[in-house]
Amino acid sequence: LPSANEMQEITKADEAYFLAPYYKSPRHTIQLEFDPYVRNMNKEIAKGTKRAAASGNKLPVAARAAAHELEKADRA
Repeated sequence: LPSANEMQEITKADEAYFLAPYYKSPRHTIQLEFDPYVRNMNKEIAKGTKRAAASGNKLPVAARAAAHELEKADRA
């Protein structure tokens, strides 16, 4: 993962980019444009997949909540 400082800088840049079309108003409810958001998320998912593979982690990550519930049921 990027460092905490790098993630903060990325977040600041994203906010500046996505909020630029909006001025401060209590009536604005849309906070970002959907299409660029989805495009950026797809890019980040691809990067994350590569990071996971390079680290030896398998994707998708197995759900742990269901396993936890099964363990609780077994103990009951």
